[in-house]
Amino acid sequence: MRRRKNCLFLVNSRGFQPNSCYFCGNFSNFFAKNMPSSVQEVYHVVSHRPIYFWSANDVDQWLRRKRPLLALKYALSFLRHNITGRVLVELTDEDLREIGIELSDDRQGLLLEIKKEKLYSDLDEFSKLRTQAALN
Repeated sequence: MRRRKNCLFLVNSRGFQPNSCYFCGNFSNFFAKNMPSSVQEVYHVVSHRPIYFWSANDVDQWLRRKRPLLALKYALSFLRHNITGRVLVELTDEDLREIGIELSDDRQGLLLEIKKEKLYSDLDEFSKLRTQAALN
């Protein structure tokens, strides 16, 4: 996925980039001029909102996208315990055990994904602040 002015553009495995945003449908010819020369895998999904403002449903979608096999096992636990983005970034190994994630490898994998997503979210917010500061 690529981001341009609060919009998401999906990049498929062949490098095709559509001309509309995944979320809002805005059209742009931006990528028609800037097609990559090689296909790169994209691991991070940039959302419109920082992780701290995610609802329980946003967390559920994130879990299904990042760790689909773990989502099959634990998505209901996350929803039952109303794990929002604000709660997600504060989860510990013990918290994950308490909500029903018994396998240590599963907990460690989830904690790693949570830390990466928090880092990406924080970097995105920092980038926005730098841009705003530069404009002022």
